[in-house]
Amino acid sequence: MLRSRVDSAQREDTLASQAVLEWSLVPNATPRRAVGMVRAFSTIVGSDSAWQPLAGLSMPVTFAAEVRSADAQPAFITPADGACDARAAVVQALRETWLSPPSSLARGSTWRDSASYPLCRDGIVLQVQSLRVFTVEDAVVRDGILVLRVRRETTSSLAGRGQQFGDSIVVTGTGRATAALEVSLDGAAILSGSGSSELRLQLQGRRRTQDLVQHGALIIRMP
Repeated sequence: MLRSRVDSAQREDTLASQAVLEWSLVPNATPRRAVGMVRAFSTIVGSDSAWQPLAGLSMPVTFAAEVRSADAQPAFITPADGACDARAAVVQALRETWLSPPSSLARGSTWRDSASYPLCRDGIVLQVQSLRVFTVEDAVVRDGILVLRVRRETTSSLAGRGQQFGDSIVVTGTGRATAALEVSLDGAAILSGSGSSELRLQLQGRRRTQDLVQHGALIIRMP
C-alpha cells in the first residue's frame, strides 16, 4: 500500500506481486556464486482481482549473483544491479530468500549481512544501503527435521537523483522491516516466513515536494 502526498493532494495505491524462483549455489566457486531463475512473476494492481503477468517480460528470467564475503548479501551480475528494466527488477526477489548463517547456532545466536547496491525505479537509479540482523529465537522438530525460528530485522536507506515529469528531483528514504522465518538446517533453506515493512520516501523537486509512505506485507513459502 503506497500513500503519497503532493502539497495538499493525497493519493493511495495498492500493488501485490508474487514471484516463483529457484536458485542454488555453484559448488567450489570463488567467490561464492548463486545461480537460478524467476520462473513466474505476476501482479495485482489496485482493485483488480486476478494475477496478471508483466507485459513484455518473457519467463523464465535467469540470474547469477556473487557473494563476496560471509556477511554480504548477493550482488547481481546478470542482470546487473542498477539496470533499468523489468528483468533486473523481478530478480530482486532473491534477496528475500537469501540467508547465510554461521556454522554453529544456538538459541539467542545472531548474525548479520549487509549490502550496498544500485536499484533502478521509474528510470531513477537509487543507491541502497541495507543491514539485516538475524536472531535465533527457538528450535522445533517437525516431521523429523530440526527447524529454527529466526527473527530478521532490516534497516535500509536510499538516495538518488533524476528526472520526473520534466523536473529534476532528489530522492531520499529510509526503511524498516521485520520478518519471522522458519529455517531448515539442511541447506539453510527458508521453509516459510512472514513479515511487514515500512518505507518512507521524499522526492524533492524545483516545483514540488512529494512524500510517500509504503507499507508492505511479505509471505514466503517453499513449494
